[in-house]
Parts: sequence; C-alpha cells; structure tokens
Amino acid sequence: MLKRHEDTLTRRIEEVVWEGYAFIEEWELRSWYEKARINKIIWRDLLDRFDALAEDETAKLYVYESSHGYMLIHSDGLSRVTSKKGLEPLHPRSDEVNGKDVEAQVEGDSEE
Repeated sequence: MLKRHEDTLTRRIEEVVWEGYAFIEEWELRSWYEKARINKIIWRDLLDRFDALAEDETAKLYVYESSHGYMLIHSDGLSRVTSKKGLEPLHPRSDEVNGKDVEAQVEGDSEE
C-alpha cells in the first residue's frame, strides 16, 4: 500500500474510533489495497486497524454497504435518535436494515 493511501486509511479508521463512523468508497478500498475485489484480507486488515486504535476491547466495527461503498460504524459511536427523543422510526422497516459485523464478514468470506 502506498504511503499516502496508508495515511488516508488510518485517518478514516481514526474517524470511526473518535467520531463513531466514516464512509469509504468502494473504489478507494480497491485502489488502496490494489485488489480488483473487496476480499477477506481487506476486511481482516480493517478490523485489525480498528482494534489497534479502539480503546475499548469490547468495541465492534460494523459495516453497512451501499451502492458506492461502505459505512464503518463504531459499536459505541452512534445511538438512535428515536430512543432518545421518543420519536417513531422514520421508516416503518428501519429495524430490518442489516448491518454487517466485520468479524462475521471475515469468517464467512472466501479469500481471493
């Protein structure tokens, strides 16, 4: 990985740790890791980088996929507004959105 890509990736993982989330475009991951596809090696590296920076050993890294990339979320980084303000969910099916636990992704993905 090029030094400038390493720096950018580290900055994104720090955003997850300190701000609670960060978005990484799919093309960025493929470019940084010089891979045609996002594979188990990439997921494991992201998880290792998160674990190295996270202060809480029980913290988990969640990944939500969009058509353009991946939203990385710290397990303690965000909370639902509805639970704090007594609001109804904005979308009736909002509880059915599936977040991907990176650990599960690493275990279930095949190496490329």
